[in-house]
This record gives sequence, C-alpha cells and structure tokens, in this order.
Amino acid sequence: PLVLVDGVEMALQDVPATEVESISVLKDAASASIYGSRAAHGVILVTTKRGQEGKMKVSYDGYIGFQDRATKPELVSARDYMEMVNEAQLNSGRKLMYTEDDILATIRGDKPYINYLDEVYKAEFVTEHTVKLTGGNESSKYMASFNYLDQPGLTANTEFKRYNFRMNADIKVNNYVKFSSDISYRHNERLWPEGLEDAQYQAWTMNPTTPIRYENGNYALSQNRN
Repeated sequence: PLVLVDGVEMALQDVPATEVESISVLKDAASASIYGSRAAHGVILVTTKRGQEGKMKVSYDGYIGFQDRATKPELVSARDYMEMVNEAQLNSGRKLMYTEDDILATIRGDKPYINYLDEVYKAEFVTEHTVKLTGGNESSKYMASFNYLDQPGLTANTEFKRYNFRMNADIKVNNYVKFSSDISYRHNERLWPEGLEDAQYQAWTMNPTTPIRYENGNYALSQNRN
C-alpha cells in the first residue's frame, strides 16, 4: 500500500511509533481517485504528533528488548548422528564414513561436533530512545523530537541503526490565517557483510563433525570467500 506520513510518501518502518498520533486506512475506490494508480492496494495515512499548548516540557521514552531466532532445532547426540550417517552410507552401497574410533573420539571431544546454528546466530538486545520537547500557547505551538534505534543483527557484524529528527510548529495569526511547518531528517545505517546469506544457509545444512576452521586457517562456512 501507499504510505503517507504527514502527506509525504515514506516507508512505515521509518516512522518511530512514539511519534505517531493516528493512523487511517483508505481501501475503497475513493483512495484511488485521489492518489491515482499508486493507491491500487490502498493508502495508509499516518499523522505524527504536534506541539501542545502549555509550558515547555521535555519527555523521554525508551525501551530495551531481546531478540532471538524463533526456531532452535536440537542436534542428536554425536553417536546417533554418526551411526545414522553410516547407515545411510551402507543403504546407498558406499563405505562407512565413521569408524568406531571416530565416534568415540568425537564423544570424548577429541574431534569436533558443532551446532553451527549456535555458532552463527546469537541473541541480542534491541534499544530505542526518544527525547521530545513540546510547548506553546494559544497562538503558537512547537514540537521537536529525536529518536534513536539500535538493533544488532542475530549474526556477527550485522546491525541496523536509525536516527530520526522531527520538528514542527503551528502559528495562528488570526481566526483566518494559520501557518504550519514541518522539518524531518532520517538517517539509516545498515551493516550486512557480503556473502552472509551463504553462511546462514550453510549453517542449517553443515556437517556437525566439520571443524569451524581448517588447518590452513580458512573457515568452513563460505570457505570459497576466504
């Protein structure tokens, strides 16, 4: 759908929730008649908060959240895994992949048995902070706010940061003349290394007996990018 924030087209995720005053949804033919073909899937109208009459007031709103992956499959034991692989090898007419000595060495910890999902994905905290200044009188009102979002990714070296600044003012000259002004600034920082999708995909299918790093120093995941 088409998203308009105070009449300006932008992505809904770029608007901090603390700055939203109201949200309206237009989904009938009338919306298309006003906004044209861009409104073919409806229109979302977002109105942000404005200054309120009263003494100057400074307020703060913030939260700390915790994020983790929704699916956490558990590995079978080293012996179960290696014996099932050997059984599959036999069923396909191939030789065993693991000897009994390999299995015992893995159980003792002499050889690796790694949950690659736990190595690639880590739970992280998310924080958001908003500072707002508002005030005014019968003839003029103002509001200024600054918002900061810090959302580290679930994998190393990934992160999203958002900085929002918004300021508006309403000036009433008389009963017939009124001026309103809006200034907004948004800056996003996204860290997403090249090849990360490959490593994330491989983490779900990686042989758990494969070491994280080979003797030559290359990582097993996305080794073609070392």
